[in-house]
Amino acid sequence: MKLEIINQKSVISFIFSFLISSSVYAENLNSAFSCPLSSFPEITGEINFSTKPWHKEKLDYEIYWGFINVGQSYLYSDRIVLAGTRPAYHFISEARSSSFIDNFYQVRDLNEAWMDSETLYSYGYYKNIKEGKYIYAEWVLYDISSSSFTAQRKNKDGEITESSGLIPGPVNDVLTSLYAVRTKNLDEGSEFSMPVNTKKNWTLIVKVHKREKIKTPAGKVRCVLIEPRILEEGIFISKKNAKLYVWLTDDEAKIPVMIKAEIFIGSVTAKLAKRSFQ
Repeated sequence: MKLEIINQKSVISFIFSFLISSSVYAENLNSAFSCPLSSFPEITGEINFSTKPWHKEKLDYEIYWGFINVGQSYLYSDRIVLAGTRPAYHFISEARSSSFIDNFYQVRDLNEAWMDSETLYSYGYYKNIKEGKYIYAEWVLYDISSSSFTAQRKNKDGEITESSGLIPGPVNDVLTSLYAVRTKNLDEGSEFSMPVNTKKNWTLIVKVHKREKIKTPAGKVRCVLIEPRILEEGIFISKKNAKLYVWLTDDEAKIPVMIKAEIFIGSVTAKLAKRSFQ
């Protein structure tokens, strides 16, 4: 299936959120709107299970449209929390547009997600989005026992709407799906799918293309090139001439060192600038 990106704004927004976003939030959304997943307590002391390579990992990215720097983003696995009786990873993705792009289309996004440390499925996610005049906050909570989700969304006027629905079973959200992909066997020419929910149920299809070396700030790195086919979130439609590519290091960590989305004028690319552990 070939994909066409609806517009350039959608692609830049997707890369910001997929790296999924900034410490400066839309102030009118913060008040009286809390995510129930934020109450999961942090596990302190000794952790009695084998952690993944991303434990306490922070990935800093520079985002480019062609040769123009349009923003920065980071991915952060900041702590392990207790979701009921089970340990879970808490992920944060933040992004902001550069000062130049702010003059035309300011981006200040925050995404958070909670993923079971063993099953690698999601407990839910939270978003606080400011993209130009498009401003909202939202949380979605998955209940695997009842195969359902509940959600709240707050718009820029402070109006809160509630929704709920069914899920097919354990699912991922967009952010946790990136981490889940890092645990897969990536054989050249293979393809696999993952169930995803963003208040709609859909399937993330990932195609594994090839292994190749690419240039990074740390020098040439051997990577696995994959193509995730994001079919929801209003970002892609089924048509032609647009693709999304992710380069993961060809090792156990499978670090996403570059993400590139083709658009109708050039491409938008997120390049890993720094990897650190907190």
